Amino acid sequence: MTNSRNLDDRHTRLRGAEADLNEARAVRYFDAARLLDRATPSNRADYFEPLNFLLAMAGELTLKAFLMRAGMSDKELSGHKVRHSLSALLTLGVSRGLKTTAAVAQALIQMDEAHMKHLFRYSPPISSVAATPIFATEPKAAIQAIGELLDHCSPRPLDIRRHTSSGIAWLRALHADPALGQASLNQLIDEIRSYQEHIKRVTVGSA
Repeated sequence: MTNSRNLDDRHTRLRGAEADLNEARAVRYFDAARLLDRATPSNRADYFEPLNFLLAMAGELTLKAFLMRAGMSDKELSGHKVRHSLSALLTLGVSRGLKTTAAVAQALIQMDEAHMKHLFRYSPPISSVAATPIFATEPKAAIQAIGELLDHCSPRPLDIRRHTSSGIAWLRALHADPALGQASLNQLIDEIRSYQEHIKRVTVGSA
């Protein structure tokens, strides 16, 4: 029994350390996004893909760190329906006690499809570029949302700021009040996906 308990304790410590590493990487992606955004105030369109990739990766790593601490295995987090899906990771987080806001969720969900399909990294086929909208979140709103998500997910919100070296102020997020519930999150996901599908149909029809 003692050996089993010791192994469980060791596994918990190791898992916590892995989550801390994910969280530190998330902060570095977040920092890089803020630096890029500050350096390109008038020509963000020229950096659309890199900026959104950095923000989406920060969101993904933040949620995965939370879920690792909540007991999810690497196998579960790399499953086909989860992997890079911000909506799926957020849904799992809320089901395991994550308290965040509708504004944070909306920012993540809007980026979900493009991040999940790697559209911030690779271009769609040339034949379909004109008819393939790539959805993202307005940079200011996305940066605000990721900063709040880091605070909502971390057990030590003040400590994670030691990973930042950008020199850009990062205000502590308020508690998620009211916190987003599972039913409201599911409804928000459905609404945003329906809107994006509508935009796709309109775009393809007019191409």
